[in-house]
Amino acid sequence: MMVTEHKTLFEVLNDIDKRKYVMPAFQREYVWELDRIEKLWDSILQGYPFSTFLFWELDSEHVSPTNFFYTFIKECCFKKNGDTKKPQYDTCNIDFCAEDHPTIAVLDGQQRLTSLYLSLFGRTYKEPRRGSSRYPIKLYIELDQSKIDETTAFNTKKYGVYFSENVAISSPTRFEIQRIINKEFADKNTRKQAIENIVNNVPQRQQDYATKILTRLCEAIYDEPLVVYTKVSELMQDDALEMFVRFNSGGKKLTKAEISMSILEAFWNDVKRDFNSVLVDKYTNFGTDFILRTAHMIYGDVIKSNIDQTFALTFKANFPKFKKVLKQTEELFSMMKYDLAKFSSKWNVIIPIIYLIYFNEKYIECAEGLFAYLFRSILFNFYASGTTGKLKIMHDLIYNCNYNLTPAMVETVQDLMVTKAKIDDLLYAEKGSTTAGNILYCLGINNIQPGFDYEQDHIHPDARFSRERPVGMSEGDWIKARNSHNKIPNLQYLRSDENESKGEQDFNTYYLSLNPVDKEKMRKEGFIPDPPQGMDPTLYYSIKNYLQFYEDRTAILQEKLQELLNGTPS
Repeated sequence: MMVTEHKTLFEVLNDIDKRKYVMPAFQREYVWELDRIEKLWDSILQGYPFSTFLFWELDSEHVSPTNFFYTFIKECCFKKNGDTKKPQYDTCNIDFCAEDHPTIAVLDGQQRLTSLYLSLFGRTYKEPRRGSSRYPIKLYIELDQSKIDETTAFNTKKYGVYFSENVAISSPTRFEIQRIINKEFADKNTRKQAIENIVNNVPQRQQDYATKILTRLCEAIYDEPLVVYTKVSELMQDDALEMFVRFNSGGKKLTKAEISMSILEAFWNDVKRDFNSVLVDKYTNFGTDFILRTAHMIYGDVIKSNIDQTFALTFKANFPKFKKVLKQTEELFSMMKYDLAKFSSKWNVIIPIIYLIYFNEKYIECAEGLFAYLFRSILFNFYASGTTGKLKIMHDLIYNCNYNLTPAMVETVQDLMVTKAKIDDLLYAEKGSTTAGNILYCLGINNIQPGFDYEQDHIHPDARFSRERPVGMSEGDWIKARNSHNKIPNLQYLRSDENESKGEQDFNTYYLSLNPVDKEKMRKEGFIPDPPQGMDPTLYYSIKNYLQFYEDRTAILQEKLQELLNGTPS
């Protein structure tokens, strides 16, 4: 059954505060940014309609104790750019025996209602600055019209509604919107005097404008039935889910992951909580898509990626093992000294590794094969296209090899075969490119020290190639040297502090000035070739001898890359 009704903003938001309104567990997370909240309030003040809502009336005949719901968030932290950080929701069951149980679940409109609720009843913060804790921000409206910049091209608001972190600064023309829920504004008998008390502190020329704004704000919150909603009743959770997906197919399009999560939650009440329990530590920034794609690799069809009851219940029953395997994967990467967090935006690479570990308790015996696959997939950019098909190839390879993997098995995948031409292409990568960064990181995998920042650095410094041609080097050789100085054989992965101390010194001056311990460290970690027997090191490492040095280091890196791609980085 459906009916259309109206309520004031305060009636709905006050009921949210009393936990009369909740959200089904299949609702998607709050994602609005600060700028969008400001524009919503501006639209309300201008009298624009802000769409309808869809509410689900809860009753004991159609809602069971196994149906989980979320309460509205009362505090939210935003990133420095104004985007929302991942909010934490509290779950609740509906106890119809309790006198104050929730009566309404919001199927459509939770983003707007959450924004308004946070504005009037909640607490908002910005993410921490370096070395500090998060700090509060508040929503204000400017009561002095002359302070509102109407000429700025990026200003799309009529009124001065804005969030500010300067909450300790007092201004007679800056009104904190949350104050409007004070009793003196809610009561029509005291509202006029309450507004006058505020306006009296505003410059006289702006008092009429300020009175108008505050009156309009009170009317929009307390007097006008702005919340137009359709209320549906006698609805089971599966029906509510279907209605939710249909309503959310317009406006901001639901992603496949969001729809998958909605379907999963019909069979797995705590799925969001369980997923969040693995998205921590090294997996913090991986996201729901990563979990779903990995689960399809293990329990379903990685090509079709369909969510049905069988998949949902299988995944739910095996989730403890899934969680354990993710931890084992993290430990494997730690053993290899590769920072797993680096895959937060390219997690397809690690899914086949998780798949093998899930089905093979002796996965450590496959370490060389796993490492060979890992380094090849990264350096050969295996997942640049046809990602799903590539995952299927690796799924079938591992499955057909009884959940084992060796470098020879990896070699059977054409795009992962190692050839001299591919290695030569890698060495042609230029400084600043993602490929160069990946190559240098992988080559230095055994030497990278946790807690330090690293940079791509020229061995023979960049500045030297902008100066005059070295005495004794031909013009043709100097052109070759300058054309190659940004390529891998003249690059290393160097700690930022070491790079700073090195500066723009000529390489022979810097390298030969190091003490024996530091020189050996750089020789080993930077794959620095030794001078040919009998050759003066000062000459060998000079810019005049750059092309020979470049050729000698190329040969060393070819060998090191071959070892790396065979799963045995040295």
